[in-house]
Amino acid sequence: DTNTIAYVALTHTDGTDLRVAGIYHEGDDAPTVLRTTNRDTSLSIATSTYYGSTYTAIAEDGKLTIYKGHYDQGFEGLTRVSGRSLPDTVTHVEFNDTGSYVLARSETSFTSFGLERQIFTTVDLPVPSQGLYWLDTMHLGLFVDGKMTMRNIDGTNVHNLTSSKAGHRGVLSRNGTYFYSIGDTENSEGVRLQRFRMILR
Repeated sequence: DTNTIAYVALTHTDGTDLRVAGIYHEGDDAPTVLRTTNRDTSLSIATSTYYGSTYTAIAEDGKLTIYKGHYDQGFEGLTRVSGRSLPDTVTHVEFNDTGSYVLARSETSFTSFGLERQIFTTVDLPVPSQGLYWLDTMHLGLFVDGKMTMRNIDGTNVHNLTSSKAGHRGVLSRNGTYFYSIGDTENSEGVRLQRFRMILR
């Protein structure tokens, strides 16, 4: 939301370097630490609200765990919803804009978890590929072999949308009717704005 921060930090306690994950809400006296590990562990955290309930996702190396409950009572105030060991070390964890899905990213794959159906889905990323990103709250964009691709958050319904210039993300219009991207001109000496209709009417 607009006044809550989920963070990972390095601390030095009693001569030991530790990595911590926690949450700070505007007005709190101090941050609330929810997980402490050794400094060499890859640690990620994200939090969101979905239908009035607070959810927190924490990833340690290749293990992802989702909790429900408010953090104001510390870790004891959280109830484990689900968890899974993933094939690769998680580099980043986040919720979609509505808070209904958790997305855990690694260098070679991504894993989504839907809060309603409570199903994990792990998708291997094509190699080489660049820049998995959100197109909207339920779809992901990815640049693969010169093509801008689109897929559902659970990895299904993969579509090659159009040739696109590397490093330029395509975008969906707010109503989902049009997809815009940057491509090469016919002689490849410049760039052009491309648009095509996503919904046939």
